[in-house]
Amino acid sequence: MASLIFTGYLLWVSWQDQREMLVARYSHGLGLLAVVILAIGQKDDIAARFLEYGIGLIVILTVQMAAYKSNSYGMADVLVFLLCGLYFLFQKGPQLYLTAYVMVSAMSGCLLFMVQIVRRNIRGMYLRRPVAYIPYICISFILTNVVV
Repeated sequence: MASLIFTGYLLWVSWQDQREMLVARYSHGLGLLAVVILAIGQKDDIAARFLEYGIGLIVILTVQMAAYKSNSYGMADVLVFLLCGLYFLFQKGPQLYLTAYVMVSAMSGCLLFMVQIVRRNIRGMYLRRPVAYIPYICISFILTNVVV
């Protein structure tokens, strides 16, 4: 159930970002709902390994706060990455979440770079015109979820 809700969330924010390059803040509530459902389903494991899950949560929050403060991504991108990280933490557990999280981050950046090279939208190290990044995150999330 949570996976279906999270998939709907990713499709919804991808569509919003592609159409308007703006994602409404309330849209992330659907992804948060899916993460909460996963957390409730894992409550016994979380209680048994509270420290590991706590460290995972701190790592995810720290990475996304650093990315936002460095202006690497916009707030909507940061929230999608954050929810993807939390999804992996509660779905894959504290052993595999970091691997999946890093794979999503790296793969989405590589996909964006490759597509924008083909479209000739890169000048130096910058995009000539801004593009929606969340669809790349979603594709990377789906591919990573299949592999890991």
